[in-house]
Amino acid sequence: MKKCPLCSREYDNFQSFCLDDGNPLFEETIVNTQETVVLPRRKSKIPFILAGFIATLGMLVGGWFLLTTGGSNSSNQDNRQAEITIQTPTATPPVTPTATPTPFPSPSPSPTVPLETNADIPIDSETVSNANLADENKPPKQLPPIMKIEDHSVVFDLKQCRKSGSAITCDFLLTNKGADRRFQFVVYRSNLYDELGNGYNGKKGQLANQDGSNPRIDFVSGVTAKAQITFEGIDPNASKITLMRIQYDVGDDTRLELKFRNVPLTISK
Repeated sequence: MKKCPLCSREYDNFQSFCLDDGNPLFEETIVNTQETVVLPRRKSKIPFILAGFIATLGMLVGGWFLLTTGGSNSSNQDNRQAEITIQTPTATPPVTPTATPTPFPSPSPSPTVPLETNADIPIDSETVSNANLADENKPPKQLPPIMKIEDHSVVFDLKQCRKSGSAITCDFLLTNKGADRRFQFVVYRSNLYDELGNGYNGKKGQLANQDGSNPRIDFVSGVTAKAQITFEGIDPNASKITLMRIQYDVGDDTRLELKFRNVPLTISK
């Protein structure tokens, strides 16, 4: 199936343009998304084991030093041992609290695990869903104001007039509210005027899949057809259409005319 990016109406694959607004259709694609769960890293116990090993080694070195430097007097050995035991905790103040296995009932990991999982999974998924919802509700690119005129049971819906270089192309959607009949754009008799007073005649037109200087179609009742008229040789300073006259024939009625006034231009480079 194909879908219109402007009005979201769905069509079969053989349809190329939206019958409501004339935009090109695109095939729908479904993208499967998977959530990635980030589990908290387990803290390594190697630093604590290494700290304990260093503390134990320090105590062994201290004992060896006591035995090798002590005299024959046992009281002096007792005094040196007392001094070593007193100095031992002060000699390595940063190692002692970290090397002791008692302070690790792991009070810190228990609060971090739910905080990381709660922050990573639900908040991210909610943010993504809100972002998708905002993208879906975002209005399409702003176009010039839509102007509609109904004449001889034909609705002329002027969607936009865009200026590119020295050409202006105006897009329409035409709906036949009458019986089946012929419809023709008389392009060379259609013209427009800019705000500088310059006038330009139509050069080429398009009706459904027919194009040329005077495109013609069999206009079936209730059908909406895409239409287009291009004017060339436009002044570079022109930024507005003050008057546009469209000449057309429908059924037995010929040389009919519509007038659109004060039509803004969409400038494209």
